[in-house]
Amino acid sequence: MKKYICQVLCCMAFLSFALPLYLLAGEPRPEDIAARVVKTFRKAGGIEMTFSIKSDAGMSAGHICLKGGKFFLETEGIKTWFDGHTQWSYVEENGEVNISEPTPQELRTINPYALLQLYKEGYTLRLGKASLEGSRAVYELVMTATDANQDFRHIDVLVDRENYRPLKISFLMQGNDDRTTVVMSSYKDNQDYSDDMFVFDVKAYPDAEIIDLR
Repeated sequence: MKKYICQVLCCMAFLSFALPLYLLAGEPRPEDIAARVVKTFRKAGGIEMTFSIKSDAGMSAGHICLKGGKFFLETEGIKTWFDGHTQWSYVEENGEVNISEPTPQELRTINPYALLQLYKEGYTLRLGKASLEGSRAVYELVMTATDANQDFRHIDVLVDRENYRPLKISFLMQGNDDRTTVVMSSYKDNQDYSDDMFVFDVKAYPDAEIIDLR
């Protein structure tokens, strides 16, 4: 009997090294967590989040309003509208509005939920070790690029276990060791936003210089 017990213990010890932690602890798969976060976002209707950004370039703050693939983003001195196709960026300092049609890669640097779907496109996805962020229980999702053609080299996301909302996102771009960290400080869902909110209103900025980059 002792022989069999030793064999079982040895087998368990081997599995503890060979298997990911979430399999042993009964945690959901990281792919399921990421999918749940995106699903929660899609069901939430209009969302407003305030956030802070920290990088080697300094600190900044702002807020973003999201509705599906549309958003209105306001950071220090810049307002950006995106209606799902066209983007308007108004720079207060010089009174210019740049009009563009951003690529999916460019949009990922703005919409945190777009980042969470990257694991399907050339990234490995695993659970990290973090279990707490302040007093909140979290999942840590770690995404690593599988080739150098990806814009993001490494993405780390802390997700609230209770409501599947992202709390903190940090990332490294390819060829750059400057880590950028985005911390969500407030979150409101089920906001009633009209589609006009995500389109630049020319009448509100009559003196703005329009620069069409399309």
